[in-house]
Amino acid sequence: MAPKMPTTNATQLSCGELYKQQQEKYYASLLLIKARSNSDPNSSEIEQRQFNVPHDSPKTPDNGPAKRPRFYSPNKFMDIDIQDKDVNTFHLELPQEPSVELYPNELPPIRQSSTSNTKGMDIFEARPFPDASTVHGTCETVFQKLHRTTTTPDLPAFPFADEAEWSLVEWLGTCGISNAEIDAFLKTKWISEMEHQPSFKTAQEMWKRIDEFLQAGPEWHSKEVVLPEAPNEPQILYYRDLVECLSYLEQNPAFEDAMNYEPILWYSNEELSDAGRVYGDIYTGDAWLELQTKVPPGVTVLPAILASDATHVTNFSGDGKVHPIYASSGHIDSTVRNQPSKLAFMLVGFIPVCKFGKTEFPTKTKDNQFPGRLQACLFHTCMKIVVEPLRHAGKIPVWIPDPKGLLREHQIFLVLYLADKEEQTLIACLGKNSCTTCLAETKNLGELHICSPRTAHSILEKICTVRRHVGVNADTWTFITAAKEAQLSGVEYPFWEDLPHTDICKVICNDVLHGLHKAFYDHTAKWCRNIIGDFELDKRFRRLPKEHGYRHFSSGISKISQWSGREWKDLERSFLPAIYGATSNEIVQAVRAELDFIFTAQWTHLTEADLQRLTEFDEIYDLHREAFVTEGGRTLKRGDDHWAIPKKHCRKHYPEHIRWVGATNNYSTEISERYHIDLVKSAFEHTNHKDYITQMITWLTRQDKIQQHSLYLRWLNNDWTGNLLQTSSDTSNEEICEINVNLAESEEERLPQSNQLSVVRFKPKLHALQTKSSHAIAKRPPFSQVPIQKVTDDYSIPQFEMELKKYLIRLKNKDITTRQLNQNALTFHLPEHWNTLAIWSRVSIELPIVGVYNGSNERCGVLARLKTSKSSIPCFDTVVIDEQSDIGTQQNGMNGLRIGHLKLIFRAAHDPMTNKLITGQNEKYEPLAYVEWFSKPKAETVKYIDMYEVKQLVNKNNQKEGAMLLSSKISQIKDLASS
Repeated sequence: MAPKMPTTNATQLSCGELYKQQQEKYYASLLLIKARSNSDPNSSEIEQRQFNVPHDSPKTPDNGPAKRPRFYSPNKFMDIDIQDKDVNTFHLELPQEPSVELYPNELPPIRQSSTSNTKGMDIFEARPFPDASTVHGTCETVFQKLHRTTTTPDLPAFPFADEAEWSLVEWLGTCGISNAEIDAFLKTKWISEMEHQPSFKTAQEMWKRIDEFLQAGPEWHSKEVVLPEAPNEPQILYYRDLVECLSYLEQNPAFEDAMNYEPILWYSNEELSDAGRVYGDIYTGDAWLELQTKVPPGVTVLPAILASDATHVTNFSGDGKVHPIYASSGHIDSTVRNQPSKLAFMLVGFIPVCKFGKTEFPTKTKDNQFPGRLQACLFHTCMKIVVEPLRHAGKIPVWIPDPKGLLREHQIFLVLYLADKEEQTLIACLGKNSCTTCLAETKNLGELHICSPRTAHSILEKICTVRRHVGVNADTWTFITAAKEAQLSGVEYPFWEDLPHTDICKVICNDVLHGLHKAFYDHTAKWCRNIIGDFELDKRFRRLPKEHGYRHFSSGISKISQWSGREWKDLERSFLPAIYGATSNEIVQAVRAELDFIFTAQWTHLTEADLQRLTEFDEIYDLHREAFVTEGGRTLKRGDDHWAIPKKHCRKHYPEHIRWVGATNNYSTEISERYHIDLVKSAFEHTNHKDYITQMITWLTRQDKIQQHSLYLRWLNNDWTGNLLQTSSDTSNEEICEINVNLAESEEERLPQSNQLSVVRFKPKLHALQTKSSHAIAKRPPFSQVPIQKVTDDYSIPQFEMELKKYLIRLKNKDITTRQLNQNALTFHLPEHWNTLAIWSRVSIELPIVGVYNGSNERCGVLARLKTSKSSIPCFDTVVIDEQSDIGTQQNGMNGLRIGHLKLIFRAAHDPMTNKLITGQNEKYEPLAYVEWFSKPKAETVKYIDMYEVKQLVNKNNQKEGAMLLSSKISQIKDLASS
């Protein structure tokens, strides 16, 4: 039986054409309704008006690609240049355009000045389907129904005594301790002598109440799956109804403020031209837009997201392996969906993993290859069962309420599948070196151009061709052998073959964790190791300064046997400057281009200009990549293609993936890898490692019950904070006071008043707001009365007292010359209240919003502390000082910015008026900062690596130059390394 062939449309409309078509329909329908409802005899004129479509009537000519929004993290990555010549030479990278040579005509500022009145990029929304989120009625919410059906409305914490006892149950059930440890805790003398003792005496009694009386989410099912090729090894599939899981997520009150039900197009220009498209969340991509055209009016598209990956659950012994499947809804905002603590992904199934050891194979070749092919067939057979509800929900709409009880009619389609490269080829039924996006196979992967697009239709057609070639009655081994030669996996019936409006080649997108970070380590980093040598490269990494929050490779990188995503990222932050000077300029340019690509691809919002730059970065890499071969970094057997690397080839497809389903944070496997730890491996630890799947499901069900009951109690008590999943550990108990708050007033929401029929809506929350950096510091300093001489000795600042005198003198006389300042400081006596200081270890900076505002401000902590009991590494962060913050000029490039090491955050311990100790918050006295200066960055960056070079400044006594300044002048934190 041949697989079903998907139907294809005769014509394919571009995004702009689809938008134009829908906008014209919308204008026409509204005008017609208005004309019919108007009793004026001239109402027919309304129907004859010419429709103004923004795509056809731009207000201003196109001036080229739109400016890129600024989305820089304060800790982008550390760029260091290591040379043996000068130990006082530094290279650092400040946020700038990724490559100066690519766009020399315009270098936007690295940040908005704290006094700048210039806005960043505005985002204009277009909603071509205003009826996509139509509400058809109301119904009870999950908790309303739970409250109505409960048999004990006066005892909300039932089956436990009260909410205080429930808080104990919640902690015991989720903290990860074993039943024996719970029993030991309940038998302690402290518990037995309590006035109000728990109503349960053992862990078994506590779990029994939870199992019997608390409600859980969607129910688990099991089904036996038997492959014809292995009849003696039946497998058990454990799964949940996929549509029920998605409905459960849709009704979760924790996501009430993070839901979107319609496709929205973002533009950086008011003309809404395709050249100004901005891509962010899933709803800004073309996939949702296209699916919305395939459903009836008033029906909401629900983009389903799946993720799967096999993972080991045993660490030191055994061979335990599970293959979990996760599901989430594209309606949930990516900023919430990508936080594991929000539980926006649900575990919907466990694909059985089998080595088919009980099945006898006739030859050694079949014994080596057949089990893997049978596992692929088993995966697709089980996935057919898991996604069966999607087949029906994609054809017949289903009613799903939102967290407020508003009913919408949904059609559910598979839009994204999160997977690494091995899992992608398994899902797409392709050979291990085949590209899932285009028709490139092993022999084509190294080519500079992109092959023709691959589609689900082309894969099914190739499977049918193989079956016809071997014959209908050919055995499985014959079919698998022929399929392997055709670059197929040997699966004849893919689970996605009859899913409505699903092209698996568009559903699968290349992720960042494996496709970029791991690929950089596996290939580029190892090639550079071969060129430079492990000893030399390790020596360079060992000499890097230790930075708080990032791994320091104190033993080099060649001796590390196990790498994780965090280590890959830390390696990228310091790799380019580490190799600078030890390799040719060709290698440096190739590495720089790849790192530019990696970091640009991770931005949460990208414009068409950014996507063009991604292509340019890849072209620069291709231009210089042969240097890895000529210098001996990349070695292969004669005749092999040096560049037939699937992950390197996949970089060419990132722009089209971003256009289709938004930014890469929508489909990174980092989130599924995290759920492996929080759900799967945690559940395995609570089993006896025998028949562990059923025990894991029991533990997971109990966790679902505890979570739902906790949310129900918070809802009942009107504890509606908008983040119901936040626990006490998510917030800091440290009291802080704002020391420089200058946030602009948010603009009033405005809609076009002149034309009520326009579908363009402006949302100020998406605009780049004009804000200044806001600084916060603890109300009570960790060290309240420190003698100034002790500060000088402990912090190794011999000139501290002299610089403080200069600062106080300049406060009274700003026009004093440097010579006069130095002379007056020699005879100046510090006021008595400056003899002891209050010292802080940290100041928190709320960075100015530049680019698209996503509802939350980015904060970074700046540290200046000595060694602690928890850390033997003193931490003095490198900071950017804005010397023009008081002038009010617009920040442009490096003008007005200085780089320095933050050594101290302090103020006088006593009030100068009363000479009393200052306690708590005192806004009159802003803390000061002592900074050791580096030289001012030059106007031009260092060639090939595009970094600014700075040097440590020292005075004639060979002491590091420093200065006092207000702590509010610290604008950003940056990484720096010595060479």
